[in-house]
Amino acid sequence: MTTPLNPAKKKRKFNKAWLHEHVNDPYVQEAQRRGYRSRAAFKLIELAERDKLLRPGMVVVDLGAAPGSWSQVLRERLGPAAQILAIDLLPMDPIAGVTFNPAGLGLANLTAGTDFIDNFMTNAVLTKLNTASIALRSQASAFGANLSIVQIRQNFNKNLINVLQTGSSALTLADTNEEAANSQALSTRQSIATSALSLANQSQQGVLQLLR
Repeated sequence: MTTPLNPAKKKRKFNKAWLHEHVNDPYVQEAQRRGYRSRAAFKLIELAERDKLLRPGMVVVDLGAAPGSWSQVLRERLGPAAQILAIDLLPMDPIAGVTFNPAGLGLANLTAGTDFIDNFMTNAVLTKLNTASIALRSQASAFGANLSIVQIRQNFNKNLINVLQTGSSALTLADTNEEAANSQALSTRQSIATSALSLANQSQQGVLQLLR
C-alpha cells in the first residue's frame, strides 16, 4: 500500500525548488546588481522601450506598487519633473521622489474611537476621502488626455510611414524609367552616328566618282 505524501513535506520540497530557481534566475541576479527591488523592473523596461510609454515630466500612478521596482524604474526614466504616486495595500519602503499611499493621497490610518467619535471627525475623514478621490480622478483625466495624444501621434506616424513608402516606390519607378529613357537615348544617338557615318561615306564615294 502506498503511503500518501505528507502535504507539509510536499510544500517544503516545492518551496526549496522555487527558492533554488528564484536565486539562480538571471533577472533576479541582475535586479539585485542594479538595486531593483524585484525582477519585475525589467518587464516595465521592456514595455517602455518597445512601446515608447514613458516621457520626461509625466504624471504616473503606480497601482499595486509594492515592493516598488516599477516606481524605481519610473523615477529613473521620467526625470525629476515627473510626479509618481505609488499606491498599495501592502507596506513599501520609501523611494526618493515617489509619493506612496496613504500619504500621497493625504490619507492616514484611522484611529479607533477618535476619527468617527462625532460628526466633526467623521466629516474630516470624508473630506480627506473626497480630496483623494478628486486627485485620482484628476490623474485619470490626465491619463485619458495623454492616451489621446499618443493615439493621435501613432496615427500620424502610420500615415507618415505610408506616405514615405508610397514616395519611395514612386522614386524607384522614376529611377527605373529614367534609366530606360537614358538607355534608349544612347541607342538612338549611336544609331544616328552610324547613319551619319554611312551617309558621309556614300557622299565621299560620289565625289570620287565625279572626279574620275
